[in-house]
Amino acid sequence: MTARLLPVVLALVLGLLAIDNRSLWTDEIGTWELALPPTFSKWAAGFWLHYNSDGQLPLYHAYMWVWTEVFGTQEWVLRVANLPWLVLALAGLQRATAGKVQTPWLLTSFALNGFVWYYVNDARPYVLYVAGACWLMAGMLRLCRPDSTDVALAQGLRECLLGAVVLVGGSVLGVFWVASCLLVLGLLYPQVAKQVLYAACRQWWWVALTLLMGGAMLAVAVHSHISGARANQTAAFSVPGMGYGLIELLGATGLGPSRHDLRISVLQSNPAQLVLMALLAALSAWAVAASWWRLPTRRTRLAFAIAAGLPFVVMVILGLVLHWRVMGRHLSAVLPVVVLAHAVFLQHAAGQRSLGSRLVAGTLALGLLTSAVSNRLAPRHDKDDYRLAAAWAQQSLAAGRTVVWLADERALAYYGLAVPGIGYRDSVPLRLIPFSRYPKPGLNPAQLPDDIVFSPREGVDPGRRARPLLDTGQYKQVAKAAAFVHYQLAVPNGSTTRPSSP
Repeated sequence: MTARLLPVVLALVLGLLAIDNRSLWTDEIGTWELALPPTFSKWAAGFWLHYNSDGQLPLYHAYMWVWTEVFGTQEWVLRVANLPWLVLALAGLQRATAGKVQTPWLLTSFALNGFVWYYVNDARPYVLYVAGACWLMAGMLRLCRPDSTDVALAQGLRECLLGAVVLVGGSVLGVFWVASCLLVLGLLYPQVAKQVLYAACRQWWWVALTLLMGGAMLAVAVHSHISGARANQTAAFSVPGMGYGLIELLGATGLGPSRHDLRISVLQSNPAQLVLMALLAALSAWAVAASWWRLPTRRTRLAFAIAAGLPFVVMVILGLVLHWRVMGRHLSAVLPVVVLAHAVFLQHAAGQRSLGSRLVAGTLALGLLTSAVSNRLAPRHDKDDYRLAAAWAQQSLAAGRTVVWLADERALAYYGLAVPGIGYRDSVPLRLIPFSRYPKPGLNPAQLPDDIVFSPREGVDPGRRARPLLDTGQYKQVAKAAAFVHYQLAVPNGSTTRPSSP
């Protein structure tokens, strides 16, 4: 009983340490927006016609609609929705330890990874995605053991089926990892593949249910894509971006500069932080490589390389063809493999008499823990502070000033500057101007606005309707927050004129 409760206890501890009530950031506001419809039928109808790539995640957003109906939409409540999926992920890892790796080492290495801390505190589907990957890995390990019995094969098949459904439910990109696992079975374990096929025939109802659920989710995703929904293409694929994604999976980003600082300029980032991040990433990567090399056979090493690595190649191709930026969260299906490799490395070092091996392992564990805590507590890793930005706008409006909101406009409804729902831009106060409505009828077109609340995040004001205001040189910075700047006119209003639209 104690062993069965371990995932629940560890998930609660991680949630207590990692989850906070700070402001929602852009993508989290999108999660909240999709949960607004008052009935499930209205949610489903709206989701079918959703305009961006969130429309390709039906399982997660259906779950979030139910969650918010029961528990509400406060910032921390939206993030606590990750805990059931975190329990599922830890339970999957627990089932993956029936081999040589002991459960405490695997769960410890998972709890030390900064990626886990960062995304548990994010109202997005990545913990669900990781949970699916954990069960898929557990099933594949069980299937590919040389001593697997018919009972073990049947159990491994069910684990793989559950993992596949949850993985695809977390992101349609999970299809690539499911396909790579099928390729491993077909190429490297053909005899196992035949046995799995026989097991599938005996458990056809599980297979049918999986295909039904997976097919429905893929149908929604394909419809969304055909309808024009795409991931953000403002920032194109880049090798440094891919590299940062790998560093994120290795658990080292907490020691480095913030994501926002790196987007602005890598060269202007804190050099000491860059060095610390690079050193921990190198040590973490070396631990993964050492564990991979320690695998007993060449076939096993090749199986891990194909299952975890082939989707990386696919992602690079997608990034280049679709001009899509690949980030660590898009690759998070490989996190269980990284965690498993770290566990093998730590367990092996603990069993050695060599002081050097233990020091290296201790350095890795301490570095990962420090990175995770830094992700949670260091101010530089704060996400977009829409709560404070909304407070700036409210203060300026109360003083009779005109404010241009040059940031994600959906946040206006969440933080009380508009009425939630369709047409929320029409419900903002007269002197508050969303960038998509600039210049706003009813206001003096000859005057520049008094204030600008600006988020430099990509995708804001793509048509450059209001952005030229910042190019006039007539605004001064008066406040700054995470991913936000508050500007005010440097001279009293009345003698300035707005720039012409491009």
